[in-house]
Amino acid sequence: MPGVQLRVSDLRGPERHRYLHHGRLSGAAWLVQLSHVLAAESGGGDHPAAEYSRRHFMEARTLVRTALEAGIADGELREDLDCGLLATQIVAVMEGLENQWPADPGQVDLVGVFHAYTRDLREWIRATP
Repeated sequence: MPGVQLRVSDLRGPERHRYLHHGRLSGAAWLVQLSHVLAAESGGGDHPAAEYSRRHFMEARTLVRTALEAGIADGELREDLDCGLLATQIVAVMEGLENQWPADPGQVDLVGVFHAYTRDLREWIRATP
């Protein structure tokens, strides 16, 4: 997302989730479902939305990777992290939750599960004092 600056500290508190998916978490389930159908259908290459999907995922990974790199530079995160790999994993978890949520919103607490994941992840990746 051009012009968006993200720091690890932005991923704390009640606003943390809006950075990762640009507000999609609080949107209607049908809109999230539509986004995933479009991404699945455009994965083959010559679909009209293929470039949009590639750009969407690349921007999401870049945003998270940049925040992780800034966290390392600020001394908040371990220096041995593979930021590209970790960014891909974080986006994959979010996308997977978004796939499950519209199918069973009463059973899949999208924000709660992602919060628990990021809470545990922060403990694992934080720099030790």
